[in-house]
Amino acid sequence: MQHSPENLPFGATFEETPDYEGGGYVLRDQDGFALVGKGVTYRDVDVKVEALVGYGCTDNSIAAEIQDSEGQTRFLQFVLADDESRLIASLTTAEESKENSAFQWVDLQ
Repeated sequence: MQHSPENLPFGATFEETPDYEGGGYVLRDQDGFALVGKGVTYRDVDVKVEALVGYGCTDNSIAAEIQDSEGQTRFLQFVLADDESRLIASLTTAEESKENSAFQWVDLQ
């Protein structure tokens, strides 16, 4: 399946945020909550997003290249929990996400 900003797994959506929300980009979950965007933190991993730099997806996962609050480039990956009640975040590497040919990747910068 070919993915684009209009066709993401898990009902996720991509949008450009207005300047009053800090500008930049955000990935939202199916309920409209920020999945990846400026200021987002996670219960599964210790990272705070400063900016979404790019993202990629397969049929059953989403990966995001971010700049964290300390200026580091990090990669997050999201998969559906076993009970399908929520998305689980984990830290990953460029090789596992951006450089993995299974992901359809979109660079934003």
